Amino acid sequence: TVPARIPGGLYLLSLGGSEPFTVLDIIGDKAALYCPEGFWSVSGSPLTRGGEGGYGRAGEGIPMFFKVPEGLKELEILIARPACVRKPGGSVAVEMSEKNIGILKIPVDKNAGIWSVEPYIYDFGGSCPPAFFRLLNVEPVVAFGSPEFLPEGITGRQVKPVQPMAKPAAETVFVPGVSGKALNLSGNKTLSFPRGGNVDSGGYTYFPDATGTVEFWFRPAISTWETPIKMTQALSQSFLKAPHLHLCHLYEVRSYMKDIDSNLRLELLSSKREPPPAGFHGRQFLKA
Repeated sequence: TVPARIPGGLYLLSLGGSEPFTVLDIIGDKAALYCPEGFWSVSGSPLTRGGEGGYGRAGEGIPMFFKVPEGLKELEILIARPACVRKPGGSVAVEMSEKNIGILKIPVDKNAGIWSVEPYIYDFGGSCPPAFFRLLNVEPVVAFGSPEFLPEGITGRQVKPVQPMAKPAAETVFVPGVSGKALNLSGNKTLSFPRGGNVDSGGYTYFPDATGTVEFWFRPAISTWETPIKMTQALSQSFLKAPHLHLCHLYEVRSYMKDIDSNLRLELLSSKREPPPAGFHGRQFLKA
């Protein structure tokens, strides 16, 4: 409860962590999400609650509104899955297409004001698969469902510049690591090491057959949820490959799914390479 006698104006309410919360009611008529790290479309739950049908919750797939300030030449926005971006008058600035994902620079053309993002809706029931977005050079305040929810006092101007990880300028680049330096592997670059000669107990000198430990620290250049991905696609990122094991991260989505499959997977491969492999996997979202 916020005291009624505090001065009027724009206030930021923060819980201090990353725990989920729901705004159930508010006496005022202005409430929006401050989201410098990005925001998700309103997506239904894979669970069906009492009183609900099979298509998630009320409000699923509603548009999201934000302010673009005067004088801005280009709007920079991360669209992780296909969505439609509209200008203040309702005209389309970005078509919903699998070609229009990633960090986009959209000419503003003197169209300052309230813009919107419309997520993909799968069917007539209003099912909306989760999609992630991030405002990169405007004030990260977003209203869901109606522009009328945007608080008075916001300017649309960027509060804090976003500093992405610099791209390697050479083939071999070392950056500060957990213990000493770390190797920055960009694109499809890999790191390999010799396995050594055969040993009597099985396996090789540096990669024994029965027991052994491979340990390393890893920091992704981009968080899982910020990775551009099509409406239906599976992205696999390998960490370690050997003749009989494969450690990887799988990021998979489907246009009809109300959830995201993001897991760390250890596959134990047989000599015959017959699918599916045995192993272990657990839900894991990688944060840059």
